[in-house]
Amino acid sequence: MMKQQDKNFDEVECPECGHIIPISEALRHQLTKALNEGIEQRVKRAQKESEEKLEKERAKIATEAKKQAEESVFIRMRDMEAEIQETKEKLRESEKAELELLKKTRELEEKERNIKLEATREINSQKAELQKKVTAGILRDTFVVRCMKRGEAIENVLIKIGLSAATGEDAKEKYLKLAGRAI
Repeated sequence: MMKQQDKNFDEVECPECGHIIPISEALRHQLTKALNEGIEQRVKRAQKESEEKLEKERAKIATEAKKQAEESVFIRMRDMEAEIQETKEKLRESEKAELELLKKTRELEEKERNIKLEATREINSQKAELQKKVTAGILRDTFVVRCMKRGEAIENVLIKIGLSAATGEDAKEKYLKLAGRAI
């Protein structure tokens, strides 16, 4: 009979359906349920912690990436600013060289105008000198020498210029010398 009583202690009646369930199975079911709930809670907690940790890592990586990108952009901007400065400096130097070239060109043009003006003045001065030197005597002497070169007799040429044989003796000698040099 003990066995019957032992059996009663190992069994429990289900309050809902009245079915008899062995105690060890009921305990196992409750323990399993409790363990499963604990495990599920731990898994959920571990997942939540992992997600939070993952989110922190993502934020950290994003922050580092942003910082690196900002540094890269900053470096690129500084490089571009330096390049712009170099270009501006080259432009200033080019403009300065152009202005210097224009100045030298103007100076050369001014010198050229001055040289032409001086040359024109000198030529005009020499023309005036020549015109002053060309006198009636020079014209008369040139006329006599040309007539003699054409073969006219000196006596006839002297009469043409209004000299008589008496006054023309000195002139005759002079014109013979001049005609001799010219021939």
